[in-house]
Amino acid sequence: MNASLLQLRLTQYGMVWIGAFVSVLLLSLAATLGLKQDFVAVADLVLRIALGALTLIAMVFAVATILTPEKLGIKALLLVLGAVLLLPLLWSPVLAIVITAHLTGAAVEYSSVYAGFRGVVSRIVFPLVQAVFGGSLIETVWSAFQVLATVIGFVASTVTLWQLARGRLTRERPVA
Repeated sequence: MNASLLQLRLTQYGMVWIGAFVSVLLLSLAATLGLKQDFVAVADLVLRIALGALTLIAMVFAVATILTPEKLGIKALLLVLGAVLLLPLLWSPVLAIVITAHLTGAAVEYSSVYAGFRGVVSRIVFPLVQAVFGGSLIETVWSAFQVLATVIGFVASTVTLWQLARGRLTRERPVA
């Protein structure tokens, strides 16, 4: 198994997650607080762009994985890992919009893209939870998804940023 390729993909995942989160957070805050734009219009536009871009990035990584000269096992592992981490990746810009809504006092539920994302996640995750636990747990499932996706993203991003900082800090500096 090629552990370095797996580590590279996880590092790339962390960088994309934090990049999407910070970009959407700063852009949405600047538009709503700085430019006094309507929050719902900003959220819908920014989320459409961010979710579309992240989906394209995920597809590029999937194709790159398929085309890599690695063995079938590592390719399968990377593709399964990518599929499992896709929803937490897509959650990063949505989380930024939720935080923007909280900071600006806006209601994120009025965003059609947010509502659509929540509906898609519910249709994917809820049947899995219902099959395992039974009963009607849609709000619990949504809350659990939010927490899990946020933790995954922040852990991946923190590890990636720490590795980058440590790599730069531990390199020997040239003697002048």
